[in-house]
Amino acid sequence: MANFKGHALPGSFFLLFGLWWSVKYPLRQCWRRGQPRGRSRLPQFFNRIDLVEGALKIFFAFQFVPDGPHGHLYNQEAKSWVKLMNWQHSTMYLFYGISGIADVFLRDNPVLELLRSSLAILQGTWFYQIGFVLFPLNGVQWDLTLHDNMMFVTMCFCWHYAVTLLIIGLNYSLINDMEIGLRKQPSSDRSSQKALLQDSEEE
Repeated sequence: MANFKGHALPGSFFLLFGLWWSVKYPLRQCWRRGQPRGRSRLPQFFNRIDLVEGALKIFFAFQFVPDGPHGHLYNQEAKSWVKLMNWQHSTMYLFYGISGIADVFLRDNPVLELLRSSLAILQGTWFYQIGFVLFPLNGVQWDLTLHDNMMFVTMCFCWHYAVTLLIIGLNYSLINDMEIGLRKQPSSDRSSQKALLQDSEEE
């Protein structure tokens, strides 16, 4: 990640996955709500999507594996950290793996699913933000020691998460409204048909 593209690539990966999850999980919850009691098995479509999703995660994870420090964090002889940036990236991927493990043992938890979606989107957009800070496209370098710049970046992080929560809320609301509309449609059709029959009988 020694340039802007190095941040944009994983940023796009996390952003796309987060946006997809912000649609997939509400869809799955809406489908479950519409099923009769006792029927909780998901249709084959969701299972296939999970397989494709898992394969993509494995593929991209191997693409982003850094030239690791092989377990060495600190060099006693040189009195310096060993590939500290790679440790940073490895830590990020570690928590991404932990989120996958949590999915195995804590599935079908709407709160955790939406939290996971929001954090993935946040990480994706933040990759882009840090890419702009470290490798500005306009060539004007940031003064990383300036206190005002640090304050601005801190505010940016909060703004990123605020926009992320807005996206999650909009997606959830739209899918929920669509599901409610589809559920109400048959009953409204039946009532309109009943009204037409009553009118024809009166005539």
